Amino acid sequence: KVMVEFDRLVLCRGISEEKKELHVELRVPGITPLSERGVRVVAETDPIRPLGQPRDPGTTAHMDLSRLSGSLLVRSRRPGDRFSPLGMAASKKLKDYLIELRIPASKRDDILIVADEAGIVWVVLRLAEPIGSRSARRAAPLSRTSVRLAFSASERTN
Repeated sequence: KVMVEFDRLVLCRGISEEKKELHVELRVPGITPLSERGVRVVAETDPIRPLGQPRDPGTTAHMDLSRLSGSLLVRSRRPGDRFSPLGMAASKKLKDYLIELRIPASKRDDILIVADEAGIVWVVLRLAEPIGSRSARRAAPLSRTSVRLAFSASERTN
């Protein structure tokens, strides 16, 4: 298979597999393993910390518990997904956002989405690099409690 990814031509061997759609409800508080992705999510409720004290921004997000709708889940991206990147008033198509970040099409299905019943609350772009947390419902200064989500590689035991 031959693919064009921005300014590169990529040759792939073998038959491409369709990725299985991910849809896992998070335990809040608790630990939710995502074994098919090799990660786990630790969800804790915290008192709101003063703004300006980020903690592992690429793998950790704080969300205002009072502004979330229903339960949280981790899922795959879907056609037509929209969200409001942090700092933007308007919503944006997730696909356009990923293209602007120059995420290759072959890698976009690997991106994890945290959503509630109202929509996307966090796009977890890179677990190893502190680049990609966006939360439309981040903890506000008047909030009393937040949900802290932390993604990390699963611990493997032999």
